[in-house]
Amino acid sequence: MKRFFSLAAVLCCAMSMMMFTACGDDETPEPQKPEPQTPEQQEPVTPADSTKTPVYVRVIAKFHNTEDMLKYFDIKIMYQENDDEPQSFGMATPETVDTALTYSALSPIAKYPVTMKFYREVTVKEEFKDSIPALEKFDFTFRFDYVYGHLNAEEEVLDAYRNTKQYGGDGSVSGVKILDNISRGMYANIYTFAFDENGVMNFSYPRPTHQNE
Repeated sequence: MKRFFSLAAVLCCAMSMMMFTACGDDETPEPQKPEPQTPEQQEPVTPADSTKTPVYVRVIAKFHNTEDMLKYFDIKIMYQENDDEPQSFGMATPETVDTALTYSALSPIAKYPVTMKFYREVTVKEEFKDSIPALEKFDFTFRFDYVYGHLNAEEEVLDAYRNTKQYGGDGSVSGVKILDNISRGMYANIYTFAFDENGVMNFSYPRPTHQNE
């Protein structure tokens, strides 16, 4: 019996120590989880300033001409957006160009990403088909330049339209050669503006390789 009581006493003491230790652990407070905030208590999230975020782009393409080109050619300025049908801006004539013999074509406002193409269709005016071969000199130009600007979601221009350098050059050939160059599409260059989703622009065009005499 004494041995039983002794064992019982040891067990009781051990249990008392465990309970004491447990009680001691319970005295350490657990970290309190924050109560979920109501919408009224939450900090307001400031949205991105849409008035400064570029969303759209607009391009002004500038086709240069010579007096000979405007006199002897029918020049139609065209525009195409992505894979849509090409649209005509109209004819480049002495009445539609500025004093520098430049025809300016303003694109519609387009959202990124977008590919814009500008080009001109050139044909000889019917009344000059027989007389052009007799010309000793015909002045022409491939000169082309453009400006473009980024717009925000409200279609407001964010920065001044950017000027660029001119592309192409000038030259003179005979009437016979000018007809040959036209038949090979020398003056119908396509100018491509590819804007990615961030508005970064890549400009390209096939370099004309006209043949002089």
